[in-house]
Amino acid sequence: MLNYLLGVLSGFAMREFWAYLPTIARWQVNRGVKQLPEEKRAETSEKWYATEAKIPGPMSKVVWGILCNRVLAPESLKPETPERIAKAVHFIFFSLYLKLLVLDAFKGKFASPRDLIVRWRFFKMIGDQAITIDDPNAPQPLLMLAEKVQDEKTKQIFLTMVEAMREAKKKAKEAKVSQNA
Repeated sequence: MLNYLLGVLSGFAMREFWAYLPTIARWQVNRGVKQLPEEKRAETSEKWYATEAKIPGPMSKVVWGILCNRVLAPESLKPETPERIAKAVHFIFFSLYLKLLVLDAFKGKFASPRDLIVRWRFFKMIGDQAITIDDPNAPQPLLMLAEKVQDEKTKQIFLTMVEAMREAKKKAKEAKVSQNA
């Protein structure tokens, strides 16, 4: 009987907590916006709230709010340097890599440590290529790998990836120029 009563009460408590999660998420985003300079607040809050609206589930929204408050707001106050951009790109690719690892683990597929290292190096190589795509003096990791690969189909895939990165970078620059005009 006591177990049943505790189960019912914990269910009520969880539903109440779950109902307040969107409020907690909005509060975290507001705290992040308040850290920004006055001239950036309106535009940034609009973007962050729009992103929050697209995120499914209240728990994910709370994570987004915490990310805005603890990571995005302090980072947006720092000047953009190539090192910061590189770290951000590597973080994105590392997050993708971890997501793929978790999905493989749920499917019961476990890779050897060597395979894990090779996969991460490949993801990092793609990130490095994305960062250095415009700089002809910087090393181009995917192009160097494409030269070493014997299989023509794989070589063509790498070259297509590099070309797609160049096109995306070109379109982003054009969009930035048109936005500033």
